[in-house]
Amino acid sequence: MNQFRRNALIFTVVVLVAVFLNKDFLLPHLDSSSSEIPPPLQPALIQSTSIQNLALLGEGGPPPQPILVGDLGVPDLNVEAALVKNMTTGAILFEFKADRPWPLASLTKLMTAVVAKEKLGLETDVVITEEAVQIEGAAGNFTAGEKFAVYDLIEALLVASSNDAAYALAHAYGYDTFLAEMNNLAATLQMQETTFVDPAGLSVLNQSTAYDVQKLTRYILETHPDLFAITKEKKTNLYEEVSRKSRSVAAINRFAGRKDFLGGKTGYIDEARQNLVSVFSHKSQKLLIVVFGTEDRFLETEKLLSWIQTTFVF
Repeated sequence: MNQFRRNALIFTVVVLVAVFLNKDFLLPHLDSSSSEIPPPLQPALIQSTSIQNLALLGEGGPPPQPILVGDLGVPDLNVEAALVKNMTTGAILFEFKADRPWPLASLTKLMTAVVAKEKLGLETDVVITEEAVQIEGAAGNFTAGEKFAVYDLIEALLVASSNDAAYALAHAYGYDTFLAEMNNLAATLQMQETTFVDPAGLSVLNQSTAYDVQKLTRYILETHPDLFAITKEKKTNLYEEVSRKSRSVAAINRFAGRKDFLGGKTGYIDEARQNLVSVFSHKSQKLLIVVFGTEDRFLETEKLLSWIQTTFVF
């Protein structure tokens, strides 16, 4: 064997030995820290912000999100804005123009109820003022000079959407100061697109977004669940302390009395059309549905609830 063949054979043997022994000296630039080598795949940690992005979360992350189990198509909605959020896990299941500012109408009264409870206390007596009974709307059938506990007025506020009760509560604390407290709490909750100019929602300038409303809803669920509990009832009784008589007030929310309904609030003025905030229980989850600017708030909410229940596995 000539010298050339002997050298070629030796080189081949060295290469084969290096390969079988997995030696790194032949490829020193391809070590485990090289940017050319992709890192090992990790479990995806996805926080859903749309239907298309829903996925299971990896181990060690936030609670598992619902799984999209079929492409049934989004229901045909007639709304100006909408949001569906799982308040138990924080997952947004559906959104449509959820950042669009819109007149709140009587959804305002959710904030009014919170501020009245926190600043006045539920047992404080409030005298109905002449200014309050002159406000548009007669829900609650109040008369100037009557006296009610704050709790009773909050019941009228949330169950019958009484404008009189809203103004009576604000006047009891000091009207301008009460409105300032409403806006201060909105700022504390980082409701950055929300403004209140009256305690009942009669003004078109009471504005918010579906995103902001879910922040207030979360605060009520976590801090004042008794307020939503009030809205579950089909009717309530108000006790007037001067006459010592009770009167019955019927709920205007069609969902009141349903076993899966955890609470909510209706809203309407001409400029806003119909608004609705609803929280439902579904397989141990709390589902929030917000709809703005519709001609049938209950129908649109039912569409979204049915779609969520049949499209996702929780």
